[in-house]
Amino acid sequence: MDYVDFVVSFEPPGADGNPVAAVDSPAGQARSLVRLPVAQLSSYIPDLGRQVRRSAADAWGVPRDLCSPPGRAPSQSGAELHRALFTGEVHRLFAMSRGVAAARGAGIRLGLRFDLGNPGLAQLARLPWELLYDEDKGRFLARGDRRLLIVRSLSVPEFASELGVESPLRVLAAVASPADLPSLNLEEERRRISQSLAGRGGIEIEFLDQANLSSLRERVLASGCQALHFMGHGQFEPKTGEGMIALTGKDGKKQLVPGAILAQHLGDLGLRLVVLNACRTAEVADGSIPDPFAGVAAALVREGLTAAVAMQFPISDSAAIRFSEVFYQRLAAGDPVDVAVSEARLALQTDEPGSLEWATPVLYLRGRANQLVMSPPLLGQARVRLLSWFRPAKGEGWVERLMQLRPWRLPIGRWLVTSLCIGSQALVWFYLGLLAHRAPGLFEGLGAVLTLFALFASLLALRCGLALPPRLGRWTAAFAFLLAASVWLFLDNKFRPS
Repeated sequence: MDYVDFVVSFEPPGADGNPVAAVDSPAGQARSLVRLPVAQLSSYIPDLGRQVRRSAADAWGVPRDLCSPPGRAPSQSGAELHRALFTGEVHRLFAMSRGVAAARGAGIRLGLRFDLGNPGLAQLARLPWELLYDEDKGRFLARGDRRLLIVRSLSVPEFASELGVESPLRVLAAVASPADLPSLNLEEERRRISQSLAGRGGIEIEFLDQANLSSLRERVLASGCQALHFMGHGQFEPKTGEGMIALTGKDGKKQLVPGAILAQHLGDLGLRLVVLNACRTAEVADGSIPDPFAGVAAALVREGLTAAVAMQFPISDSAAIRFSEVFYQRLAAGDPVDVAVSEARLALQTDEPGSLEWATPVLYLRGRANQLVMSPPLLGQARVRLLSWFRPAKGEGWVERLMQLRPWRLPIGRWLVTSLCIGSQALVWFYLGLLAHRAPGLFEGLGAVLTLFALFASLLALRCGLALPPRLGRWTAAFAFLLAASVWLFLDNKFRPS
């Protein structure tokens, strides 16, 4: 699906203290005051974060808690944001732009551009714009709809690389589980990401266990990856405006790395995308902090990163795992990065309809290009597909690697493997009988080896046959019988005494 851009750039407040929304859209341009009690809404953010987190049962079965802070609910805050932004001429242009998009068979991308360097605008970036709520339609705008995407951007002078990279996209997943922090179900997230990419040639992923700052940079340099996925803990200090992620130190305990330090270590490595699947990594400081880019995602964007996905609230294990799974699955299927985020939001909503955790992920995107995984030229596509057929997923044992071979995932591949195994074991059993009859001395030396090989082939044929549909299995058995009979007749005729 194509998209038209409805870009809202927030400009400094005027004499009345209200910021200005400058709109650039396919239906025209406009400027409008944003009459919004920013300070009051900002004070609700901690309560909103706790409520969003409590709205879902996490992976450990914690009961859902839908108690709202007194007099305030996420839909109320979202409705207030919606009324302040979509008013007067801006509301009219947005409605017309949606009509233009519908006439083209396209969707609309709502881009919100913030200037953190201006104290009067920094607090706007702290607000939960992903909770925009249309009271007329009774729905949240960002609740998993491919026709309407919400993307943030920051006004930064640093040059950013082009987003798109030729398939396959190489991803490094950094895993950090310090001993002195609560344990997370990182193994399940790792398994689900690997499973979602198995059989797909668009993305290659490798894992770095117990990542620290130096090993993280070394592995990015060595692997030449274009995307980094972090799974672990994150935190944000409101008083200092500093965001941090918890890597694993040499003693196995937490190594808290501020966003600015992380950006210094990663900003020059040509990464296109960073996914920070950790709590509060999308938060930014208010205008009273000397460095407004001290948050983790904001620091990476300032350093030149093209796209960043981060979490603005605490997030449960189950939601973090599900988000990662669907996000990479959709990227591998060819979806743009903002569409992949939207699909992951929808998956969170579908799995737990009462949960609000779909609003936790935030996407920062530089520029208007949104396609991350680009198709290579025709010859390159053929090469990638050919290699992807025979290259199993990394980080698995030999049995798992065998079962993830691409031909095995197709019915014809399973049929050929089963036929080969059945035919091979039939052939080996025949040779056993032939050796026992024609060369009893040789049989004594090779009989045990051939018997073990025949048993292994029989077990593998049985395992392969169980994966086949019943009707296809009958055809396979008939084919194997004909193959064994043909080999028997050929060899019996060849070795028959004259």
